[in-house]
Amino acid sequence: MWNAIISGHFRNGDWNDVVDVFKHMLEVGEPFDQITLVSVVTACGRIGDAKLGEWIGRYAEENGMMGNRNLVTALVDMYAKCGELAKARRLFDGLQLKDVVAWSAMISGYTQADQCQEALALFSRMQATKLEPNDVTMVSVLSACAVLGALETGKWVHSYVRRKHLPLTVVLGTALVDFYAKCGCIDSAVEVFKSMPVKNSWTWTALIKGMASNGRGREALELFSSMREAKCEPTDVTFIGVLLACSHSGLVEEGRWHFNSMTQDYGIQPTMAVWWIFWGGLV
Repeated sequence: MWNAIISGHFRNGDWNDVVDVFKHMLEVGEPFDQITLVSVVTACGRIGDAKLGEWIGRYAEENGMMGNRNLVTALVDMYAKCGELAKARRLFDGLQLKDVVAWSAMISGYTQADQCQEALALFSRMQATKLEPNDVTMVSVLSACAVLGALETGKWVHSYVRRKHLPLTVVLGTALVDFYAKCGCIDSAVEVFKSMPVKNSWTWTALIKGMASNGRGREALELFSSMREAKCEPTDVTFIGVLLACSHSGLVEEGRWHFNSMTQDYGIQPTMAVWWIFWGGLV
């Protein structure tokens, strides 16, 4: 029954509730099993509860549970998401059979920790195993490529996505747009953007910022107008791109108008990055 409750919260992505139910189990002395721990340690990774996650890791080692590949993979993912990369890598290297979830968790951990060279090196090792990556792997690799400007690797990822007919989800499509934009390939970014069946504010923002950073400020502003027409709510990061576009194009009055609109129309308070752009080029 307890596992059923935890499973329900897990399926809904209610990570805090998963952890709270498990803590209540501990308080009342209710027994738990390895199925419970897989769900809870996954939730710990999602909310960054390294303390509970490490407790589960110690409990699993002390009680002979490290032969459970699903539990060890969940621990790798938890440690990686909590920034404990050395612990994650130790468990990862100890896995005799590594599935795509384990590889993706480790690659994602390196990417999130800005250790992008390590992420791509590990991805290269994954390819040597002939194990096929999934969309989660691809997103992490594209993020690393965007940081490093690794254009050829990123292009290979895009080619793989098309070759394998992977669905161009919002997350994967946005990662591709962001990668191409950061590598200066705006036309390719636009092509991916147009091919996406569904876009969110981060998709629009990635292309707006990319255009603004690559000297196509007026196109960035036109895209922002289209974003508003599509009833997609901008974020503070969107306005960074918009203000950069105005600054780089010498559109001082329009920049001031967007700055005022950000607070008056959307209730977004300027961040330090926004103020820096405003005072640097629009005052």
